[in-house]
Amino acid sequence: AAWQKEKAVLDKKLAAMDEKQASTDKANKEHAKLEAAWQKEKAALDKKLAAMDEKQVNTDKANKEHAKLEAAWQKEKAALDKKLAAMDEKQVNTDKANKEHAKLEAAWQKEKAVLDKKLAAMDEKQASTDKANKEHAKLEAAWQKEKAALDKKLAAMEEKQASTDKANKEQAKLEAAWQKEKAALDKKVLAWEKGQEAWKKKEADYKSQMSGYKSEITTLKRDLAKKPKTIEVIKEVPVEIIKEVQVTKSIDMDMLKMMVGKLGTKQVSKKVVGETRNIKEGKIVSRKEVKPGSTKGKVVSSMTSGKQDDLTRIEGIGPKISEHLVNGGISTFRQLADAKISRLQKILDAAGPRYQMHNPGSWPKQSKLAADGKWEALDKLQEELDGGK
Repeated sequence: AAWQKEKAVLDKKLAAMDEKQASTDKANKEHAKLEAAWQKEKAALDKKLAAMDEKQVNTDKANKEHAKLEAAWQKEKAALDKKLAAMDEKQVNTDKANKEHAKLEAAWQKEKAVLDKKLAAMDEKQASTDKANKEHAKLEAAWQKEKAALDKKLAAMEEKQASTDKANKEQAKLEAAWQKEKAALDKKVLAWEKGQEAWKKKEADYKSQMSGYKSEITTLKRDLAKKPKTIEVIKEVPVEIIKEVQVTKSIDMDMLKMMVGKLGTKQVSKKVVGETRNIKEGKIVSRKEVKPGSTKGKVVSSMTSGKQDDLTRIEGIGPKISEHLVNGGISTFRQLADAKISRLQKILDAAGPRYQMHNPGSWPKQSKLAADGKWEALDKLQEELDGGK
């Protein structure tokens, strides 16, 4: 009877041990499944990180291409400035000079077409960069979603991993391995985020520069399209000569570097586009004096008989500032000569931030010379000025 009683107790303990063993086997299977799932997800994550690294390499390559294009642009700009300077020296008021001007104009149009093509390529590269940013945003969202799912599964593993001492030890080992890999992964993600921040800053600077360049180019195209004309009437015995002179103005390309939009123009050529000769009793009503090596015509008699003078003749005043002065009630050289500096500064301040930096200190003095017809004195004064200062 004692034996049977002990046997029953022993059987009961054996049954409990079998039940515990079955629970342990079940936990081991669950652990094996979780381990397989974790390895699969880790492989996918590594693959995505590799793809992200590859995209970063492409982004760096695009930045280098942009730097090359910028260097090429600066080189071509220097060549263009050099050619424009050569045009200023060679442009004389003769038929031969007009033919040379036509050739240089054709070359300029060709180079301008090349420049427009390169700007279009830069816009295309910018579109590619924006597309890469969108892809990065999608990958980031997918990574956050998968990370949340992974964290949820890890939490479930931590809740279930308490069945046996062996399971606890295995969980500790897995946890240690996971923390090590997670630390390495976090380090890589941190390094990637730092690189991404630096790239975003460069991209913002690039966009700001591109916006400034596009705004300047739009203004240049609009100003060049105007091509103002001046009429000269020269009468000499016994022939009356009426010449229609087309004045071509080009933008000083160095001003493109000033992102505040400080624009200026200078006269680089004059082209006779029409001439009428009538035999009459002649008298000299106006005369133009041209110095060798200079393309600036000096009108001896006044040609500002209209209600409004060309205020852009004053050093430091461009088409836009001229418009603001006219809107402020100053449209002639005489009015500008009589205006106070404080009034001129108020007009510039009201025009906006890009005009506030201009210094109108020398404008009244220049305008007085222009109003009095003292063009030689005005040219001499302007040679000593720098942007009207």
